[in-house]
Amino acid sequence: MKTLSLVLFTLAATFLSSQSLAEEKASDPIAVRIVPDRLDERGKRTIWLLPPLQHFRVVLTNVTREPVRLWQEWCMWGYFTLSFEATDQSGKTVNVKKKPRGWDSNYPDWTIVSPGDHMVFDVTFDESIWQNAPLPETRKSRIVKLKAIFEIPEDEYAKKAKVWTGRVVSPEYTYTLYIRGQASTLLGQN
Repeated sequence: MKTLSLVLFTLAATFLSSQSLAEEKASDPIAVRIVPDRLDERGKRTIWLLPPLQHFRVVLTNVTREPVRLWQEWCMWGYFTLSFEATDQSGKTVNVKKKPRGWDSNYPDWTIVSPGDHMVFDVTFDESIWQNAPLPETRKSRIVKLKAIFEIPEDEYAKKAKVWTGRVVSPEYTYTLYIRGQASTLLGQN
């Protein structure tokens, strides 16, 4: 009898957790992930902000069975949708977001991300674009906990264009960041 009760309890817990997972995915049609440049066998994540690439990627994935409309990054409505939260080794947390800028040509422009497809952001942490970027000092690395935040606020433009609105956050992982000018020093070259 105890075995039967345990089996029934396990089945019920599995069913309820799969239901809540399905509900969570239904409420968040987009998943966001930071893609490190390197992931070693110990799970160490590295981001190299060095020539020639000088960027890393953030990938949004449509996890639903329906197409999702998102703002294009080039326009004002899409430019500010991606931000980060960075926590250094001392525990200090900062919000990393794009700096305000002027617009020569601007109108609300959206794209469709099909089910299972992706929208990819190339991120440089260039200080002329990003404020509070967690860049290391020259010739040093910096270890930070980092998570990506993708958010589109609800407004009249999003409503009219039927663009998805909401906020999704990537898992937080620890990354080692390196910046340009460090490659030869780090690799033992002069």
